[in-house]
Amino acid sequence: MQIEQVSILVGVEKSYDWGSTDAIQNLTGSTNRGRIAELWFSSDPTSPSRQIAIANDGEQDTPSTSSQRIDLPFKAKFLAISGPLSIQVHPSDQFVQTSRESDPEAFNCGEGKYETLLALEPTALVAGIADPGQVQTIFPRAMVEAARYLELYDHSPVVAYESLCRAILNSTPGQVSEFLTRVDNSAAELEGNFASDLRRAATAFNHHRHVMLLGASKYFELNAGESIDIVPGVPHSYLRGFGVEVTSPSENIARLGLTRKSTDAEVFFACLQADKESGLNRQGMRPQCKTNDVCGVVPGISVTHRWTDRRTPLYRQMLKGEKLNRLLIPLSAKSRIEIGSKSLTAGTALLFAATIRAGESTPSLAPGEPRLLGHVEGHYLEVSWPPPASSME
Repeated sequence: MQIEQVSILVGVEKSYDWGSTDAIQNLTGSTNRGRIAELWFSSDPTSPSRQIAIANDGEQDTPSTSSQRIDLPFKAKFLAISGPLSIQVHPSDQFVQTSRESDPEAFNCGEGKYETLLALEPTALVAGIADPGQVQTIFPRAMVEAARYLELYDHSPVVAYESLCRAILNSTPGQVSEFLTRVDNSAAELEGNFASDLRRAATAFNHHRHVMLLGASKYFELNAGESIDIVPGVPHSYLRGFGVEVTSPSENIARLGLTRKSTDAEVFFACLQADKESGLNRQGMRPQCKTNDVCGVVPGISVTHRWTDRRTPLYRQMLKGEKLNRLLIPLSAKSRIEIGSKSLTAGTALLFAATIRAGESTPSLAPGEPRLLGHVEGHYLEVSWPPPASSME
């Protein structure tokens, strides 16, 4: 096995209206007092993470344009959510490719989008399609009947969802008011804190009709250490919380409404329809990923949530399993990755990239390899992917 690079990655802060003024700041020690919504580790050309290569004889800065730079086949990012994101859906690879055949400008790349979110604090979201009982409970009866939700749901939940959303997009202020009254009156019947989260959203968005779109999906609350997979075709919106997300590198998203982001209802609904026979988990939820379990839905990428209460030699972590390319991301202010004279903390990550020699069936590396002399300790995320084959002898 040939080590291609061992590098420190520096996260890139992103500020949006729904971000938090303290979550990422408390994690990383950032002095930014604005609303930091995300902290990216990626090779996205618009915001690439700085890579600092670690050489055998010390460190050297690797510019973002360097030919030595390792391109990550995913994005990893912290999400600090103080208010709802847009109602959105991710297209499938097939839908994007078909769209670009007729319109080369459709979407920003030729891939769909998958994502997994691991909650680091209690996190709430809506995902998938609400069952008829929830819809009957909180929506005005006239809207439910006009959308033919109950009748359509038995035939196709996707068609029923689209019909209800179209009714919401054409609703009146009086219907919004009745919706919120019904939410208040049925708070005890709804899941967890759904009623209070809907009320918070209504206040934040001045009782806009788009708030009702949240009620058209199922509600979930994740505890710290639980995760959710969002596959193409699943409508969703994160409402509040703090977590770390691993996604496809694509930023292809179709939005229906709620925030100031641009929307396209017809593309949104087409993404739902395009995947309705795919057998994907349209309910949006696959709880998994307790500590040290593998989780993740991004094709070709493994995501492992790890915790160690003792200093573990770094090379042991880097050489586990078959997918030898790894990114280690500290997940708490107390987590540490030590390498050489450096101690990586939250806000940075360690990248290890290797190439397998031709004919090498069992990759191996001496424990004393200088660039892997170090330790890991605490709470961190491990993202791994296969190295390319090499013809090196």
